[in-house]
Amino acid sequence: MIEFKVNDYVSLRLEDEKTVIYVAGKRFRQCINLLLYIPVDEIREFDQIESIDEAAERLDKSTEDEVSPIIIPAKVEFWGHCSNLQVWFEKNYDTRILRSNIAFPLLRKLSESGDMVALRVFKEEIAKRFSQGHDTVCNFLIEEGYMDLLNREEVLSLNIEQIEVIHELEDLLGTRIKFKTGKHLFEQGFVLDKGIIKGLVLDSCDLEELPKPVRKLKSLEVLKLHGNRLETLPEWIGELRKLKSLYVQNNRLIRLPNSLGKLSSLESIKLFFFFLLA
Repeated sequence: MIEFKVNDYVSLRLEDEKTVIYVAGKRFRQCINLLLYIPVDEIREFDQIESIDEAAERLDKSTEDEVSPIIIPAKVEFWGHCSNLQVWFEKNYDTRILRSNIAFPLLRKLSESGDMVALRVFKEEIAKRFSQGHDTVCNFLIEEGYMDLLNREEVLSLNIEQIEVIHELEDLLGTRIKFKTGKHLFEQGFVLDKGIIKGLVLDSCDLEELPKPVRKLKSLEVLKLHGNRLETLPEWIGELRKLKSLYVQNNRLIRLPNSLGKLSSLESIKLFFFFLLA
């Protein structure tokens, strides 16, 4: 067995021709393969990449027609993984250096194991990579629950367009509006995509009319207004041309504005009407 120690917490071992990562002396994960093999004549195409995730996607597309993978001897692969993790450590756990599906779980494990550097940069890396807006990374951070680890202040420190709208709504409602992921659309909250507010949830806010600051959110795709006291929606809702989903159940709707017909992107609408009997 060959072993390489990255620091006091991380080591790698070559066991049965396989590279295994250990954290604080406990088996963490087997390394599946070395990520990149870039042909010399294609290397210029990778000059502008900002992370291994981007490089991997570009390489996957350029090699998708290849039938068989390149075989790397186990020892060569082992030392390649050792080199990658050593650089990652020396660069203060910059998650751009490793694939997200290994960097963030490993960083989380190191934080739980008492690594003070990992503890310090863990949430910073989550916020930084989410702010950069790479689709694969953002989806990973949301789906795996990493964005849920950020508190309100950490989320608001992200580069968010029109964040002033959230503050205006908070002043009107007298409550804090939380950041939410697409998997947790309930109560008050907003959903981000590449720093843009794409979803807004104002469920059970005792609203009698849709707050005017919402009018500014021209990129809004999802609007939830469940459980309020709305009797109608404003004519300006037709200006939210990117709106795909509108939820207005459990209100007091007696009519809808004609401008709803302008919502050409609308795919789903849920509502209940109140009928007044003479």
